[in-house]
Amino acid sequence: MQRVVTLYLVAIAGVEISVARGAVVPGIVCDAFLILLLLNHYMLLKPTSNRQALPVIALLPLLRIISVTVTFREAPTIYWYVLTGLPVLAAAIITARALDFTWGDLGLRFQYRPLQGIIALTGLPLSLVAYALVHPKPIFASFTAQHLIAAAVILFVFVGLTEEFLFRGLLLRVTSSLFGRLAIVWNAAAFASLYAGSLSLPFIGFMGLVGLLFAWSARRTGSIWGVVLAHSALIVGMTCIWPFVLPR
Repeated sequence: MQRVVTLYLVAIAGVEISVARGAVVPGIVCDAFLILLLLNHYMLLKPTSNRQALPVIALLPLLRIISVTVTFREAPTIYWYVLTGLPVLAAAIITARALDFTWGDLGLRFQYRPLQGIIALTGLPLSLVAYALVHPKPIFASFTAQHLIAAAVILFVFVGLTEEFLFRGLLLRVTSSLFGRLAIVWNAAAFASLYAGSLSLPFIGFMGLVGLLFAWSARRTGSIWGVVLAHSALIVGMTCIWPFVLPR
């Protein structure tokens, strides 16, 4: 199963790269095929804990399909995160319930440890590095307290929580039994491929290191709340604070 899962993750990363280079429609078709293949493969295997990785991995191409297809030019950019994050979060929750995972299994138990606080505090400094690498445009036109609060709430739920629940909750859980300690490396690689659309190798590599840090923290503490806060601060700083404080 290790080789099978590895091949699936490599295939998903390859499709991510092809979509980033402009092959959007073929990429969506390939992602849809991978979802069908993963789910059918899961159904054909005998019930074992190892097969749980397959429906979770299927959420990765689903994330890409939704992020590419669910966009509305009429809606403000900030609401795109709601439109893309909500179905992914719902699919992840449904998958977790179908696999009989508890919230504790996925690192959602509230138990504070000092390391979680330290990791949470890395979010804003990491966002400064991320902004320096890609200089994204701000997601709203003017910097106001109302805009910042609204964006922080939306990005916390539909980026920080959603992606950490998927990567450091579900994916890390199901791949740990297959890869052991190396699961955090695979987790980081899958997370980095999510940012292939930036077409910036330094940024993709940086997000891979961030994913490695987050996966290590989640595994060490048994909770994803520290990395949820860090991830949320990273995206808020990169798209809502630094573009106004340090305009290019």
